[in-house]
Amino acid sequence: MKLLFKRALEHVETPWKNGQGATRQFAIYPFESKFPDDPFVWRLSSAKISQSSPFSRFAGYERILTVIDGQGLEVGGKKMGLHEFIAFSGDLNFSAHLSSGPIEDFNIIYSPEFVKVHSKYLFLNAEDPDHFAKEMNSTFIFVFCIKGNVVVRVNREERVLGPGDTLLLDRSAKDSYVQVASPLWVEIVQQNPKSLSLFVQIDMITKSPL
Repeated sequence: MKLLFKRALEHVETPWKNGQGATRQFAIYPFESKFPDDPFVWRLSSAKISQSSPFSRFAGYERILTVIDGQGLEVGGKKMGLHEFIAFSGDLNFSAHLSSGPIEDFNIIYSPEFVKVHSKYLFLNAEDPDHFAKEMNSTFIFVFCIKGNVVVRVNREERVLGPGDTLLLDRSAKDSYVQVASPLWVEIVQQNPKSLSLFVQIDMITKSPL
């Protein structure tokens, strides 16, 4: 098991070639993959979009998108507001149409042949519990602190995340896929009532050739 912790400043922002946005890559697997030239199994990133523009196509991949800041956007004819999710095929020629001004999104691109992915917000509403705790056996677990501060505990290890910080729990094996047998106890606790985080589970379902 590895815990890969990164502060916000470690996530380098790369401007788009068309000048209509910028992207921060949080994680990619295999870890040595160089996007966009190398093949990959999954990728987690965030983009700031200042103008309506087409999405890049990723044939054979699926995408999950959510707006983490801004008024929302329209994707494939469907309007999505702040903190809503949309899933669509990377094969489609979709565009992002801004509803009212610039937005920032969180984007998951993955190969459904090799992984299953689930994502949700933690501490989104006032009635949500301020303490997430669960026994889990996912291959990868990712936490992105959007605002406030959260404490993440995995078994006996602990990290405190501030805005923009990320934590990736890696239980993969380099030479084969892992159907994790022994679960881990994962706790995520908000340190103030305005904290907000994204939580992503990624489960390997078959061996990747990469």
